[in-house]
Amino acid sequence: MGHLSLVAIGDDGASDGVEALNGVLLEGDYAVLLEKIAFDPISVGDLIAQTDFTAEEISSMLLLLELEGLVSSAPGGLFYRCSTVK
Repeated sequence: MGHLSLVAIGDDGASDGVEALNGVLLEGDYAVLLEKIAFDPISVGDLIAQTDFTAEEISSMLLLLELEGLVSSAPGGLFYRCSTVK
């Protein structure tokens, strides 16, 4: 599974990851998963169908993304994006 870098982005900005507005650098699997989550709620089942991740991997990544304020949960086990990506 990929990692979530919690460091602020410097002026050099050189990275293969996706920078979220709050300065969190998403790399690897986290960036892939966040790109699949829109502002309209989506289920974990739909995320599994759209990615190669298992339910366990998605649940773990969603928890960290939610703690960073990038996604939020909705009733019915749905998730949606809270902030935009540069």
